[in-house]
Amino acid sequence: MTSAFNKVTLAWLDDIGIMTLTPPEQWVINPIFDDPIRAFEVGPTSWVISGNNIHVLTQEELDVEPVKLQEAKESKRAEINELRNFKISSGYTDSNNITWGNSASDIQNLNAVCTLIALGVVTGSQTWRDSNNINHDLTPTELVTLAASIAVFVKMCYLTSWAHKENIDALTTVSAVLAYNYTINWP
Repeated sequence: MTSAFNKVTLAWLDDIGIMTLTPPEQWVINPIFDDPIRAFEVGPTSWVISGNNIHVLTQEELDVEPVKLQEAKESKRAEINELRNFKISSGYTDSNNITWGNSASDIQNLNAVCTLIALGVVTGSQTWRDSNNINHDLTPTELVTLAASIAVFVKMCYLTSWAHKENIDALTTVSAVLAYNYTINWP
């Protein structure tokens, strides 16, 4: 019996008559695997085909394989972005352990009050609500300081995510990327 493997569709067939459905250059007839047991463990995306010989990538080769390395890095970058967004959306906690909202509308409202403070329109204390819906009376200086602190917090979250992504980009193996701990050093 003749067996064949389609390099494009990754189909495996035992009936040579079906090969006429696609161009012959897409097929390897009676392929010779250098490691047939591992071939079926790792699957066709981890095979390198040369003529009728199929080299099955070793674990060491898979660890540095460019496509798999890039996929691992992209996945880790996405996880970093998710953590950054979570940190930012969770609010800013000040030195008094008060958590302030920093959603787009929170920032817009705070910036509007700071503009009024800068113009001299607002000169007295203002009631400002934290993310737990507790009111606080804040002086104009405290409001401006809060706005600046939130801006620095958000910027630090981005800087931390960028640093982690740069560290990921410098890694050269899939296993190193997967083992990288990006949950440290956040503000």
